[in-house]
Amino acid sequence: MAEIRRDLLLTVDDLLVFVRHFMKPDMVRSSLQRLLHRHGVGNLRTIILTDNGKEFTDRFCATGERTPTGNHNFDIVCKNNNIEHRLTKPFSPQTNAMVERFNGIIQ
Repeated sequence: MAEIRRDLLLTVDDLLVFVRHFMKPDMVRSSLQRLLHRHGVGNLRTIILTDNGKEFTDRFCATGERTPTGNHNFDIVCKNNNIEHRLTKPFSPQTNAMVERFNGIIQ
């Protein structure tokens, strides 16, 4: 299970969905965290990967691209919930397709 998480770069929440769907429907998050920690995957954190839409970032403005300020509403919600917010590279439809495909697998 730890190898699945490492190989697929899953967050603990995504791994929990995967495990519940394909392996053990009654798995709870705390049990999964203990299991992962026991097998060398400790210090779990939640990461969210989004595109560069204006609903997620202030990276782009009327004058072009800039460094995200971190003051966007989405960034603030992520910070308040201890979530690392990552953005895809601009103009990278391959990454968006990969994320969409992965979300389809999880569903």
